[in-house]
Amino acid sequence: MPAERRELSVSRHMVECGLDVDPRTEAPKPPRLVLDESEQRCLLDSVTGTAERTATAEPEEAVLMRIRNALAFLVEARMRERVR
Repeated sequence: MPAERRELSVSRHMVECGLDVDPRTEAPKPPRLVLDESEQRCLLDSVTGTAERTATAEPEEAVLMRIRNALAFLVEARMRERVR
């Protein structure tokens, strides 16, 4: 606790904290979120849509096969690009 670190009683610590506050100052504005509400909603809709398109009810082996095929395609495309 801050009072213990300063070797003060809790009461004394509270009084000193109260004396340090300037009542004429305004409270600081809360930090702005990186995305506003509409941007957050758009991002959520996008992620939800992506999840719905990719999370199909397939057997695990079928999903793994699709991933293997996609990775093989990407690796082959990259290798061909490097050969050129």
